[in-house]
This record gives sequence, structure tokens and C-alpha cells, in this order.
Amino acid sequence: MDTIVPRSTSQFNIPGSKGTELLNQVIKDLTRAASLLPASWGAGDLGRATQNAANGLLGKVLVFRAAATKSAADYQAAITAFNKLSGVSLTANFKDNFDVTKENNVESIFEFQAGPNIKHEGQNSWLANDICDCGVAGSYYQMFSDGAGGYMGGGQYSATDKIQNSFNPADPRLAYTLSADKKYFVKYVRDGGSLDGAVLSLNNNRILRYADVLLLRAEAVLQSGGSTSEAIGIVNQVRSRARGAGTEPANLSTAETSKATIMQWIMDERFRELAGEGHRWFDLRRWQMAGYITLSNSFFSSLAPTDMEFKTNNLLFPIPTNETEVNPNVEQNPGY
Repeated sequence: MDTIVPRSTSQFNIPGSKGTELLNQVIKDLTRAASLLPASWGAGDLGRATQNAANGLLGKVLVFRAAATKSAADYQAAITAFNKLSGVSLTANFKDNFDVTKENNVESIFEFQAGPNIKHEGQNSWLANDICDCGVAGSYYQMFSDGAGGYMGGGQYSATDKIQNSFNPADPRLAYTLSADKKYFVKYVRDGGSLDGAVLSLNNNRILRYADVLLLRAEAVLQSGGSTSEAIGIVNQVRSRARGAGTEPANLSTAETSKATIMQWIMDERFRELAGEGHRWFDLRRWQMAGYITLSNSFFSSLAPTDMEFKTNNLLFPIPTNETEVNPNVEQNPGY
């Protein structure tokens, strides 16, 4: 797994990975990246990975492996990686994370540099994802729109009953997460994120932001045997920013000592804070491996009609046929 360039035929047709082998390699790669990447780049290289990006993603992967192996050491290592982040903080307003005029802000650790340049000529200098002759690739990637577009990525993500009901009506995040009727996600398009008839995507996709890291840190503190009040206090940082000058979401009691209750608070807060940002399935997968939840049809009852029956093999993606055909030593995942 450590050799990038094959040096002998014995390195061809290696079998598929087992257990956490891929995670182990990712952790090695991110650890090395964090030691090589600069703290920041100049304006001409905006969007390139930094030390913060590497350490933030490293911590996230370590939390994932910790859940899979029940390793307190990995949770501690994740906290160490998160401690190396510098110059990042929560934005004053939750909505600033999805405002097209406030990209690459103080909360953003790593984001996909989307959208055309100011003159609508050519493509983004690093990622050819949006305005080009090949179609509306950027909008297709993000799949958010205000509903007016109907070409390629002009569709909408529908909200489940569970996410609709999870917000306190006074939580300011609700209006910046779901449409007025609560049926669709509006992150990235509510404040100027769509372009040219709601088809093109102008807004950057925030891959990793500080609120995500804080909630992962709370999880790592709790599951590594750390202070329960510290874990709750971290969650309250996210809730405090969310409510702004309002009253909801109110702070959770730092006197709570039930580990199961606090873990549920963390899971619920990630559900609301990061809704529609592409983290949910990976969270569910991690918590299922750790034994905090059991994924089943009953778990998905609010969104699983008969044509969306949950099956055990859904926990893994299928391996592309072209991979299994060229390498007989790679076995297809069960159920595909």
C-alpha cells in the first residue's frame, strides 16, 4: 500500500483491501501532507490544500478509524491533529458559510473552488467544474438550485420528514437550510449561489469547515474518556453561533454525565448543522460501526418507501466492474 509506482510485476493485481487498510494509508498520506504543505497560499493559488486542510481531514479520518476499531488512541490522535489548526474560527453568522460573496472565510478549512471567473470567460483556474463548452458540470456536481433550472444540475435535493422536524422553529439555521415550505435544501443558492437561470452553480462547496471539526472534536473527547462537560461545551459553541442574538438553539446542560445522552446530542447537532453538505451518510456509517446506532429500515422509516428498502449491502459501495474485470484478485462486495 505504501508504494505508489509499481517496481515489479508482483505488485500487479493486488487483492482488495481488508479492514482499515485504506484508512491506514490515508492517515499516512495526510500526516505527510501536513508536514509538507504551507500554512497558506497566495491569492493566485486560492483553494489549494494547506496544513489546516491536511490536519483537519486527518483528524476526521482518525475519528472514523477510531469508531471502526474502538481505539481511544485514535480519538486522542484526532484531537492532536485538530489542535494543530490555526487561524480558523466560527463565522459570526451561520449563513456566511453559504454566501457566495463570503467564500474562503475564517471558518472554511477546505473548499471546492467553483464557478466562472468574473468575466464569464473560460473556467476556474484550478477546477474545470462550471462554465465551459462541455455543459454545466459545476451545477451537476453540487445539485442545488432554486428550482427554476431544469438542465443537468438544475434539480433540487428534497428534505426528509426527519430533517424538517429536527429544527426548533426559532433556530436561525432553518431558514438557511430549507426552503420556506421546508421541502428542499437551499444552502449554497439562497444568497446568490445560482447563476444564469438557476442552472449554473456559482458558489463554492465547503468541503470542511470549522463547525464540522468542532463537532468531531466533541465526539473524540467524549469517546476517548475525556471530560463530558468539555464535550458539551464544544457543542454549545456551535449552538451559540447558530442562535446569534436569539434564544434558540439554547445551550445544553454541561452538568449532563450520561455518555449515551451526550453522544445523541452530538449526533443530532451534526444532523442539523451540516444538513445537506454531504456528510450525513459517512456519519451514519461511522456511528453504525461504533455501535451507537443500528442502520435498518426502521431507522430510515421517515424516508424509506418500499422502493428504498435498506439492505445490509448498502453499507458498502459496489466495486466498479472494470476493476473486478482487470484484476481477478479483487472481489466484488457482497450483495452486488
